Amino acid sequence: MIQRKVLWEQFEQLEPDAQRQVEALIIRLAIKDFYKDRKTKPETPIEDEPFIGMWRDREDMSDSTDWVRQVRAEQWGT
Repeated sequence: MIQRKVLWEQFEQLEPDAQRQVEALIIRLAIKDFYKDRKTKPETPIEDEPFIGMWRDREDMSDSTDWVRQVRAEQWGT
């Protein structure tokens, strides 16, 4: 395996565009490695997510568009 000092010296001798390519490759490998060992849970259909319908009983949100409009007016003075 190449020593880090030698590797770094070689990296510094590369043109800036080549350095960016090496950096991008390292980032892609790090991301791939990060997700490799993660256990993925089965996807839950959106309608089965616990947050769906959590405000269904709020009378002030019966018309969500109107509610957003009122909140914006209060917060932004519009």
